[in-house]
Amino acid sequence: MDHKEHYLYGTLMALAQDQTDAISKLTLGTLGFFGKSRIQSRGREIGKFITKISNHKNKQGTQDIYESIQEDLNSIKNKDFPFDKKEYSGGTFDTLKIYLDELLI
Repeated sequence: MDHKEHYLYGTLMALAQDQTDAISKLTLGTLGFFGKSRIQSRGREIGKFITKISNHKNKQGTQDIYESIQEDLNSIKNKDFPFDKKEYSGGTFDTLKIYLDELLI
């Protein structure tokens, strides 16, 4: 894994965690106006970063990009990813799975 992928995954994980937190607050009714307005644009940014990761993997010759991203996310979840030992909520990975399925399947 190169530095570009580290950056892309780091940003993707931060966006996904923010999105998961915002959706949780929305369901509890505690998300403000500006928080609500950011959900859609943050979702677009998540999609852009998944596409950037996909394009990068394609340039590297990865055959099954969806599977490769899933493996990377599992490594992050299990704290086996070299750059990121941060803990993310299970909801973050669920959110990313939805976006991956929409964009890559």
